[in-house]
Amino acid sequence: MKAPNTWRTSSYTDRNGCVEVADHSGGAAIRDSTHPNEGHLTFDSEE
Repeated sequence: MKAPNTWRTSSYTDRNGCVEVADHSGGAAIRDSTHPNEGHLTFDSEE
């Protein structure tokens, strides 16, 4: 899947972690905002 265009900071992010999340049709994607070009994980809405 192509990376989503709209990323936002996750509510699970604290000072030590940088997690971003993006909605996509049928689920969501997550990535490490300190290394955004190293890929992302996708999850469908059933997970």
